[in-house]
Amino acid sequence: MRSKESMEEFRAFEKVITAFRKAPRDYHRKINNRLTRQLHNALPAFIFWLLIASLLNLIAWQYLQGSNNAGESTALITLISLVLTIASRSYTVNHLMYHSIGRLGKLPTWHNLSDRIGFFHRFMAVSTLVWLGVHAGYKPFAAPYVDEVLLVALLGLVTIIILTSFAVFRRKYHNHFENIHRYGGYLAVTLLVAYFLLTGIESSYSLTHFISQPEPYLILTIITMLTAPWIGVSEVYPKLVHVGPHVIGMRLPGKPSFGTYTRMTLGNRYFHPFGDSMLDFDDKDNRVIYITPAGDRTTEVVESAKNGRFLLAETTAKMRRFKGFMYHHANYDNILILVTGGGIAPVIPCLVLNTHTRINVLWIGKDQPEEFTQPLLESLMNKISDQEINVHILNTKDPDLKSFTDKTYIALLLQACEHYNPEAVFVMSNQKFTIDAMHALKESGMKAYGATFDS
Repeated sequence: MRSKESMEEFRAFEKVITAFRKAPRDYHRKINNRLTRQLHNALPAFIFWLLIASLLNLIAWQYLQGSNNAGESTALITLISLVLTIASRSYTVNHLMYHSIGRLGKLPTWHNLSDRIGFFHRFMAVSTLVWLGVHAGYKPFAAPYVDEVLLVALLGLVTIIILTSFAVFRRKYHNHFENIHRYGGYLAVTLLVAYFLLTGIESSYSLTHFISQPEPYLILTIITMLTAPWIGVSEVYPKLVHVGPHVIGMRLPGKPSFGTYTRMTLGNRYFHPFGDSMLDFDDKDNRVIYITPAGDRTTEVVESAKNGRFLLAETTAKMRRFKGFMYHHANYDNILILVTGGGIAPVIPCLVLNTHTRINVLWIGKDQPEEFTQPLLESLMNKISDQEINVHILNTKDPDLKSFTDKTYIALLLQACEHYNPEAVFVMSNQKFTIDAMHALKESGMKAYGATFDS
């Protein structure tokens, strides 16, 4: 049963919002450049993972200094670097980190370090390229130079993969980045296998000697990690259960869970993560995935569904789901969630399946009752009406909100923090607003969680 105190807090902050609408103010940032704010947000994790990568490379350098065969040693170091590069982006490794660190309790620093393991992925990718170049300098080549051609092609391909992973390219050409990263990576591993098999056969006197070396097992580990995402994939037959102006929802089999996402295909293309959500809040056997037009594939699916041509009558999905940053909310007793637009979808299970956390939500969006439909919102509010949950909805199309900027909404967010005094704040929004909100919260001394946008 919802407490009287909670209801009074809700009504009191609604009055604060009303007053703020009449006399809004902006949040005055100490750092005006967004890139600098993002660097400031990520600095602890950046330094942590840089130190780890530097330590590993220092150990590798010391190993090389004591080696009698620099060519073979640099080849081994290159393979180990590549294994760590792929492992740090492995969904299995990320799942284990969330599952272990996420259960330790209120440890936002460690939570954020695990969220930003993408830094380690990048550092080790660059290390792989550097060590591959060092290996090329030590490796003696002999006619017909097939191994030299393979090595040059491998160096060029890895360079392209790294360069197209920079944010300036990734943000503007995300689908091209995905294709280059995925299929270029598969080609690079194919070239790598061919190169090491060729050089291994050339340098080994017997099969026994060849398989006694660590290189074949490292290559096998790389291949296993790349094929692992396809293990445990099953065909599913999603049903279209919700259609809004810019949002569609489809039902998939699987018990609803909070803070998780499902990897599934769109039109039999490669896997893409979607936050798990709900529609029928009493359905314990199915989850719902909401899709908004955020890219060419999602736009195609949403527009087709709106026109009566649902494209995903059959698709594939990973049976096991993976945890995201919202998973950590259950560690806390009192939190504030700032959500914009369609970001409410993965927040819904956090509200419906909540058992003990006191949750306060500030939902900023455009025509929420129209976008998500009034029946869905009414059903959600009825479902959580007896819980310690306060949801404040701000429709950006309201006349008195049209002049509001991001700085205005952040000032309101900080007022919400002052009013509810949460242990931590979770931000579910687009990249720009998330960066700004996270930075403002950290400047104010709040524990903050949000998406890293590093993939």
